[in-house]
Amino acid sequence: MITDRQSLYLASIVVLSFFIAGLANLLHNVIVQIIIGILYAIVVVNLFIPKKKSVDIDDSKLNDTNLFK
Repeated sequence: MITDRQSLYLASIVVLSFFIAGLANLLHNVIVQIIIGILYAIVVVNLFIPKKKSVDIDDSKLNDTNLFK
């Protein structure tokens, strides 16, 4: 879904927006609650989605391409 770095940025945006909305007394606004809730849900869902691994290289192919034979 999103990379680890993007998830870190998104989590910091959620914390910062929660802090600012709390200071500005906007947490009672439904729109603000929905936006912060959706961003938080994206971060949490990203924790449980498995990351795609890189393509593994077969060892037999490595032996054929050894330049130091």
